Amino acid sequence: MKRFKNILYYSDGKDAHRPALRIAMDLARSNQARLTVLGVIERFHGSHHIHGKVDSSVDLHDLALRDFRTGLEHLTGPMRDGDVPVEVDVRWGTPFLEVIRAVLMHKYDLVMLASDGKGGKQQLLGSTGLRLMRKCPCPVWVVNESHRKFKRILAAVNPDPYDEEHQGVNRQVMELATSLARIEKSELQIVHVWNVQGEEALRRWHIHLPAETVDRVVAETEEDHRTWLNDLLAKHSFRGIPHKIHMPRGAPCEKIISLAAKNRIDLIVMGTVGRSGIPGFIMGNTAETVLANVRCSVLAVKPDGFVTPVKPDEDSIQI
Repeated sequence: MKRFKNILYYSDGKDAHRPALRIAMDLARSNQARLTVLGVIERFHGSHHIHGKVDSSVDLHDLALRDFRTGLEHLTGPMRDGDVPVEVDVRWGTPFLEVIRAVLMHKYDLVMLASDGKGGKQQLLGSTGLRLMRKCPCPVWVVNESHRKFKRILAAVNPDPYDEEHQGVNRQVMELATSLARIEKSELQIVHVWNVQGEEALRRWHIHLPAETVDRVVAETEEDHRTWLNDLLAKHSFRGIPHKIHMPRGAPCEKIISLAAKNRIDLIVMGTVGRSGIPGFIMGNTAETVLANVRCSVLAVKPDGFVTPVKPDEDSIQI
């Protein structure tokens, strides 16, 4: 399945991000997709003061844009071949806003970027990645460059026949995960974390509610979740894909983070379900916590019908 046709890669122009760009190039090649490399120059304060000290015929904005474009052309040059059409786009503005505006304008179906986390913990996401995860309308793939190959992919799903939003996200997660597993020749692991809401309270009422009754509720809940998971998986083909299924009981954040570390997962495919239909969509707590605590690459999808709060800006400056 050729899942992507029009890929956007955000680059800050640093050579250190070349491995992530190579991954984007390889993905474009395997999907026979177009690839655009976008660079964004953040407007610098005090430019009017600088303008007053140089020849008035010199357009500093134009020079900066052209210099950045030259750098991106140099960055992508060694990787170019006839199999992958590559374009370079350079703009002024705020990185996450310009990326989303480009998605809206050119209908990109995937945004990729290298991990931009900073600080001692070396978190996967910095401000640009986190904002894109929250507000970008298409899937966002943040690449941890220590993972050049994706040998083990983890698809995190939450099948619930009574929740249409989750159902749509589950479908996207499984389509992407199975497609990438075939392309990368990866092992695919699927995780669904379940629990019984209010179990502790039920067991505290043991005088009025026998333990056997609570145990039966737990067993029946587990069986329901297993049925829902099997129904979801039956809709997808795993032919030629080595795969494992996990259905741990507990808190989703803790179990997904633990499973990713224990099984040396290279890529997590997951949804960012929070509140649908609301401009300025906020990611759910599970997605936020997982993203803050894993070091592998993450590919995140939005619910069907998600509307970004970012609007196209006709005044964006690009070259």
